[in-house]
Amino acid sequence: MTEAEAPTWQTQALNICAIRDASMATIKAQLPDQSGNNHLARVIGVPRLRLSERDVHITESAVENLVRQLAAGEVTAKEAALAFLRRAVIAHELTNCIYELLPDRALGRAQELDDYLAKHGKPIGPLHGLPISVKEHISVAGCENTAGFSHLPEPLSRKGW
Repeated sequence: MTEAEAPTWQTQALNICAIRDASMATIKAQLPDQSGNNHLARVIGVPRLRLSERDVHITESAVENLVRQLAAGEVTAKEAALAFLRRAVIAHELTNCIYELLPDRALGRAQELDDYLAKHGKPIGPLHGLPISVKEHISVAGCENTAGFSHLPEPLSRKGW
């Protein structure tokens, strides 16, 4: 493909936004419409208004408590992943902060961890089931990585660097 045939960075950005938005649409957060409330000065408390009490408990737990609850099976890895995915969708709606959401990967891995805990009666490791988020410049296999640049001389593949 010649440089003249290559899509512009604006077109590439729109395509990436479409991928992100499609992944967010898969999260059934059942969030109330906030379209009339888009001039909030502080958004820190919004998740508490829009998430279930259980999701708030999970996403606001101290990490050491959440890890203990995951290891004990009091909170499943899938339940934690869904709670954090829902909270991420809210954060994005309020601040446009997400580059790419990976719900299928997160929920698939969470199910693997829940199955392991059920079968073996112990966690797979010290951070068993703890959801994480990484910045876009961290290369993840199979994901777009632009390192924060809107235009690179050679496009990066979805295979990472």
